[in-house]
Amino acid sequence: MPSDETPRTEQRLQLCRRYARCLLDKPDPRSITLLVIDMQNQFKRLWTGVDNKHDFLRFQGLIKTCRDAGTTIVRTQHGHENPKLDGGMLHAWWNSSIIVNSQNHSFIKGFEPEESDYIVPKNRYDAFQNTEMDKYLSNIGTTVVIIGGVMTNLCCETTARAAFCRDYRVIFLADGTATACEEMQRAALLNLSFGFAHVMSCCQTALWLTGKSIEKD
Repeated sequence: MPSDETPRTEQRLQLCRRYARCLLDKPDPRSITLLVIDMQNQFKRLWTGVDNKHDFLRFQGLIKTCRDAGTTIVRTQHGHENPKLDGGMLHAWWNSSIIVNSQNHSFIKGFEPEESDYIVPKNRYDAFQNTEMDKYLSNIGTTVVIIGGVMTNLCCETTARAAFCRDYRVIFLADGTATACEEMQRAALLNLSFGFAHVMSCCQTALWLTGKSIEKD
């Protein structure tokens, strides 16, 4: 394991280690897709604070590593045209929605997509529901998805479970995801590590993918 994990990341990984399963020794970057989930202004506050800012930078570093390795980058963008028509239970539960083309709908500065990235608009927690996600991943030969973004226990976790149930191998980022509190973060990671995903840090994932960790920030 890289020696430069933060204490918080180490604790998250330790929590899930009892359920850890072996990954492929020599991954083919062309069969792997990084899913960057909902890195939009609506959720910018989740990346404030010293630890969260550190994780934010690590996640940026992993995206660059994946891109340089030839791994496909997919970005989801959550939004509703008319919540009364397309909001469903999600809008009823929260009594609010991210409106398409609003400021909150835009990507966080530093996480804007590049021209080669594939953008998947969505309006449910599950990035596979009523989208072209599965078709796109199948067409490009993806067998492994790496999941990071927000919120850990909502869109990220739901998408991870959906990917697993569609027979993708899932890597879920312990420090490249964020949510409302540490208790929710750890609960989601523990549940996923038990039956759905390999829980790894950004540095571990970069090391597995390329043989090199992410440069210290």
